[in-house]
Amino acid sequence: MEAGKKLLQGNDPARAKLQFHNAVRATPKNAEAYYYLGLADLAAGDLPNGIGALGRALELNPKHADAQLRLAKLMADVNDVSDPVLLGVLKDAKRRLGKLVQDAPDNFDALHSLALTELKLGEPEDAIRHLQHALAVAPQEMLVAVTLAHAKLQQKDPAGAENVLKEACAKAPHSAAVAVVLGGFYASQRKVAEAEGKFQEALAMEPNNREALLSLAVLQNYSGRRQDAEQNFKRLSGLPDKEYQPIYAMFLLQQGRRDEAIREFEKLANADPSDRLARTQLISAYQSVGRLQDAQSLLQKVLSKNPKDLDALLQRGELSVAAGKYAEAQVDLNEVRRLNPNAPEVHYMLAKLSRARGETPTARQELSEALRLNPFLLAVRIELAQDLLSDSPKSALDVLNSAPTESQRSSTPVVVQRNWALWLIGDKDEMRTGIDQGL
Repeated sequence: MEAGKKLLQGNDPARAKLQFHNAVRATPKNAEAYYYLGLADLAAGDLPNGIGALGRALELNPKHADAQLRLAKLMADVNDVSDPVLLGVLKDAKRRLGKLVQDAPDNFDALHSLALTELKLGEPEDAIRHLQHALAVAPQEMLVAVTLAHAKLQQKDPAGAENVLKEACAKAPHSAAVAVVLGGFYASQRKVAEAEGKFQEALAMEPNNREALLSLAVLQNYSGRRQDAEQNFKRLSGLPDKEYQPIYAMFLLQQGRRDEAIREFEKLANADPSDRLARTQLISAYQSVGRLQDAQSLLQKVLSKNPKDLDALLQRGELSVAAGKYAEAQVDLNEVRRLNPNAPEVHYMLAKLSRARGETPTARQELSEALRLNPFLLAVRIELAQDLLSDSPKSALDVLNSAPTESQRSSTPVVVQRNWALWLIGDKDEMRTGIDQGL
């Protein structure tokens, strides 16, 4: 058990699982061993076995509070309340979390999870009551204040949401993170001056605060202050964090300054030839400006050194599809699928290849597989729905209704495609509702 815990803390869930399996074999009625085995399974991405191990821990010890909380939180991750089965799972999560709060009224984690579940179930009043209790228990927890503000917004109470976040700022006057959150709220309410004031306040406390710099640059760009935005995007890209380094080049590309953007992408790729993300972004930039020969040359150079570079194979396959070289694309994409059959990207590209060849059923099958592997790929979901509209609008509607989150289901592209599907199946009343929602 101790060896497994150390491995789990050291981000080595695969080896931790072996230790916990040994513990389970040695003490098959040890609820704690099953609980940690479940944590290791979940950390390794094995959701079914993780849930099974947590369930076994609760069979052995129904009062194991940590196992109850972890299992309830997993159940509460359900977002599709339109599905009766999933709605039942969410209600069961609420029941479990409610029991935990009843047994331990000041359990902050259980209170917060219960409130999130209630928000999903459309019970903002109960959620607000539990969040206020959670804030009283842990006033320093910014996440609770953010959730409470969200609940207030759900009740059409922006003033109440603002007050919650302002109180959080008053309790933590030297926290740049809290100032950024309040600034983000003001930005969402189109209060540009107030938002900028909070982002500047955060930067006065922490000059290199990434979230504040990014939020300020986006706000300035949105407000038409391109030069100010450019300076902050450039400043952000100069920080050590790799995730922010391409942002100045992206800004330049968005502004139509293509040659400058390409030079920035090339600089990043040359600075670290092992950085696959920088290389991928450079190739995408070459594609966007029509420099396909440069993209091909770079990929050929990479693949001559490592013929199994999946990213390079996938991108070369994409270029071949665009160039009409379908046989060459098939070879590269088949190799990617052989090496990593669970990559949704390769199935998406195989769908593009099949569509280019006029093989509609195969294209739909590949799009469906990409969605199965990653249900959050909204662009793929919309593309599949569009493809189905002509001869199976009911199937298109099912695909759109299966989007995993409420934010996706209520997004404008999904609403538009749902309206076309509703038109084709003759549901004019629901379509009228959808049009109003889109407007």
